[in-house]
Amino acid sequence: MALSMAFALGEEIGWRGFLAPQLAARFGFKTGALLTGIVWTVWHLPLVFFADYNSASPSWFGVTCFTALMLGMSVIMAWLRLRSGSLWTAVVFHASHNQFIQVFFTPATSLRGAKTSLAIDEFGFALPTIVVLVAIACWRNSPAANRSTEL
Repeated sequence: MALSMAFALGEEIGWRGFLAPQLAARFGFKTGALLTGIVWTVWHLPLVFFADYNSASPSWFGVTCFTALMLGMSVIMAWLRLRSGSLWTAVVFHASHNQFIQVFFTPATSLRGAKTSLAIDEFGFALPTIVVLVAIACWRNSPAANRSTEL
């Protein structure tokens, strides 16, 4: 987990430490969180397309699920970061995701049949569905929904 936190910290200093608060201050929480998520998704796409960071699911399906996951996680982590005032909430969330999904759950649920790749990992539908549902809860509890300018 320590190594995972070190890698996550490297990204999160930029994404949730700097970018998300700046965009939220300028555009509001919802737009700021989504813009951060778009940038974060684009940052990862070269790894998805040109490295071994993908799954056995069809590319169009995997990229769609991965994009939904990144946008949802961005909303959650921006909410945690701005609500707590601490970068560490996003770092721990990001590191936990990387550790548990990439190191434990994906290897434990590796392909068991032709359809498994459509459900598991960051490129299947299961995780993005759960993350988007949690992101909706954060979205609804955002400053705009509460008619507040601060988290």
